[in-house]
Amino acid sequence: MKRWKINNATDNLHTVDDLASMVEMERETTPQTETFNRRRIDMQWLMIVLRLIPSISKLMKIAEKLFDSIPDSGEQKKGYVLAAIKAIVEGITGFTGDEWDEIWGKIYEAVDTLIDIFAVFLFPHDEDAK
Repeated sequence: MKRWKINNATDNLHTVDDLASMVEMERETTPQTETFNRRRIDMQWLMIVLRLIPSISKLMKIAEKLFDSIPDSGEQKKGYVLAAIKAIVEGITGFTGDEWDEIWGKIYEAVDTLIDIFAVFLFPHDEDAK
């Protein structure tokens, strides 16, 4: 029994087998597919970061509780969140080698910046209390 999926871009019906062979065709290396793969990677890292935003704040709150008793542990908390995000991304992307290094570099930069921004709003420092 064939399973069917609708391709939203063209509203054509494709079997799951057809979709699998399309994915295999994408992996062939030609100048056109290299350009396509570059665009795919460029879009994927951004979509991954956008989907991770709620998880980043949750992981930051968990890290805050884990390192609550350790003074000046900001770098450790950030390292914990980045390691968790890296493990999640590795598991969901399936990228390896140079593709992985490239996509993780882009995701790392964005997540690192988001952690700094979120920290200001989630855990404001009261300078007068010191």
